[in-house]
Amino acid sequence: MADAASVEAALDVFRALLRRLNDTEDLFRGVQKLYLDACVEIRTLPAGGCLTEYVERTGATESGIVTWLPGIDEPQAVAYHLRQEGDPREEQTDADEPFVVFPA
Repeated sequence: MADAASVEAALDVFRALLRRLNDTEDLFRGVQKLYLDACVEIRTLPAGGCLTEYVERTGATESGIVTWLPGIDEPQAVAYHLRQEGDPREEQTDADEPFVVFPA
């Protein structure tokens, strides 16, 4: 999570956090590119909490659904889909732009 004046500023904070973690932790060992499916902007935190992402997989083929902010009204929070096209859980292609690229 990041406290920022805009979604773009929050993404910059998050990008810097990922780079800092890459420099100081083993979390991304062997990883060169990170992709981001969505960004959730929480304008006011619902008193009863909120579920920001729900993923349901069925069967061996991993078909299912992905949704952000189930049961939340847009004035409280909004999810921005950041993938360029297709299902956010599909395999990445060369056409997709990484959110962060770490030095090799």
